[in-house]
Amino acid sequence: MANLRVGEAQSCEVADGFLYAGAWEERRVAICDVRNPALPRQVATVRLGGRGDGVSVRNGILYAATGHHQPGSSLGLDDPRYGTGNGMDIFDVSDPAHPRQLSRIQLDWRFYYGWPDTWRVKVAYPCAYLCHTYNGVFVFDVSDPCAPQEVAQIRVPLYPGDPCYRELGMASKNGVRPPILPFDPKEILYGPL
Repeated sequence: MANLRVGEAQSCEVADGFLYAGAWEERRVAICDVRNPALPRQVATVRLGGRGDGVSVRNGILYAATGHHQPGSSLGLDDPRYGTGNGMDIFDVSDPAHPRQLSRIQLDWRFYYGWPDTWRVKVAYPCAYLCHTYNGVFVFDVSDPCAPQEVAQIRVPLYPGDPCYRELGMASKNGVRPPILPFDPKEILYGPL
C-alpha cells in the first residue's frame, strides 16, 4: 500500500498506468505514474485557468474542467478574474511526463456559487461535454483539440413555483466570497444535469 499527496483532489482518472488528479484549490492537474502501485510518483503538473475539478483522458488528450476564479484573483467582485475561471483546458499527454497545452476555453460570463458547484467533463469523441451544476451542459467539438468549437448548450430552465426550483441564497456564508451568477435566480434557475 502507498500514499501520494496531490492536493485537494476533486476527481481523478487512470489512463495507461497514469493517474490524473484535478486539484481544486491548487488550480492544477497532478499527473502520477501508478504503474507500480507500491511506488507511485508524480511526474508532472499542468496549471489550469481556474480551480481544478473534473478530468477525462482519451487517446492521449487530457480534458480538465475548471471553475470559480482565475489564478491570482482576489476574493471580491471588483477583481475581473473573480468568477471567470469557468471552462476547460486541453493538454496533449501522449508523453505524460511532458504534457503540452493545446487550448483553453474560458466561458464568457462570471459565475461563482460556493456550494454545490461541480464541474465535470466527459468525452464521447468528437465531442466533450462540459457539465456544470447550475449552468447545464456545454457541448464542444474537440476533433481539433487545438481549436475546440462550442456546438450546443443544454439547459433545463426552472422557474419559481416549479417543483424542482429551490431558491439560491445570495449572501456569502462566511462574508468573504460573494456569489455572482450570469442569471437572476429570482426569475430563473437552471437545473443540475
